[in-house]
Amino acid sequence: MSFYLLSWHGTLAGYTGMSMHPASFTAVQSHAVTPVILHALNQLEPFGTFIQVQPVETAARLVALKAGTHYISSRDTGRFATEPHCADWEQFLAIPLETLPILHDLTTCTWYENTRFLGTARCAGHEIHLQDRKWQIHDLRAERSGDTLTLWTDTAPERTVLQLCPSSRLTSLIKALAERLETPDIDPATTPWADLDDLRGQILLVTLNPENTGHILYLSRLCGLFELWDLATGFLAYAQTQDERPDLFWFAAILALRSNDYAAAACLLEQALETKFPNQDVLQKTQSLLTALKAGENIFPLLEPFWKFAMIGFQ
Repeated sequence: MSFYLLSWHGTLAGYTGMSMHPASFTAVQSHAVTPVILHALNQLEPFGTFIQVQPVETAARLVALKAGTHYISSRDTGRFATEPHCADWEQFLAIPLETLPILHDLTTCTWYENTRFLGTARCAGHEIHLQDRKWQIHDLRAERSGDTLTLWTDTAPERTVLQLCPSSRLTSLIKALAERLETPDIDPATTPWADLDDLRGQILLVTLNPENTGHILYLSRLCGLFELWDLATGFLAYAQTQDERPDLFWFAAILALRSNDYAAAACLLEQALETKFPNQDVLQKTQSLLTALKAGENIFPLLEPFWKFAMIGFQ
């Protein structure tokens, strides 16, 4: 079995020519830098003729690299140095080659856990840190399925499920909207409340800040103003994966009404009312309004004063 060597500061041991230096996960993953490889029986490739591999902690696969009286020491300056002793910075973690794609994705992509935005992980001290979470890399286990990454360790078997941001779903929606901009589907005369520059600018904001639910909601609103109901519904549905507020059910119900899907509008409004007023018998009090909505009547202006939250342009 072969291993990469992970430094204390979260870089891999790599080399150019016969010069050893720290290499990022991206550099090794993209083959821009050749990694130093630790083979069975502690054979180092290359440098094995003059660098000795000394096990530090067998269980965690920690090793030190020594030549003569010098230990290779990791620094956060982008270079390796030498020290006469072996402490934390002089210890390298031997990680299986198949671990690299997971570490690369964790430290270069941004992630959600349910509706909580976590951002990008960092690697330090032979651990992966993601906000208040951390995992020991030596026993890290992971499963990747599409946009979902599940993490656990042998010592902490509780699984953490992460969602990629932006997801392939959001990417597909943005691509579809960008393609619509090149067709006659979007008529600037459809609405006096927005123009195409507003739409283009909002697309840009979403692509730069895909974790910002407010940007996605506003893009959904603009799609509604231009009567792109499928995309308005799609962006709103995606926003609901990042935001559980009942107001988003309210918006979804209005979109369903505007799309003439009255049954869906009534169902979504029921969800909105139950979620926003969980301790009140609100459905019984609004049953006549829900019945009218199922028949195609716009009852939202009657409910809006009680809801105290509305998005101009959806109604």
